[in-house]
Amino acid sequence: MCYMFFKNATALFSFQVYNSLLLNFKQQMKHRCFWVTDSKLYQDYHDNEWCVPVFEDAILFEYLILETFQAGLSWSTILHKRENFRNAFDNFNSKAIAKYSESKYQSLLSET
Repeated sequence: MCYMFFKNATALFSFQVYNSLLLNFKQQMKHRCFWVTDSKLYQDYHDNEWCVPVFEDAILFEYLILETFQAGLSWSTILHKRENFRNAFDNFNSKAIAKYSESKYQSLLSET
């Protein structure tokens, strides 16, 4: 009987410690990098995309396009214009972009 009590108490303690560690980890995840502003868009980017490994070609291509346009601008500006980029570049579809005609290029260059 004493052994069973000890075994159950140990299991309960282990479970409580595990939950405490998990809760602590989740709270630490709420801490954001110093560069994150109060912008909900920026916070969502930080919490859901920043430092998350990506292996899908379509997403990597999207980041490549966005990073290219980011040169000289803040990343916040790019995030705010992300939907405009999606519309302009056929949802970052590399096959569609590869087939763009000269008139499509000129159209993109003339848009503000």
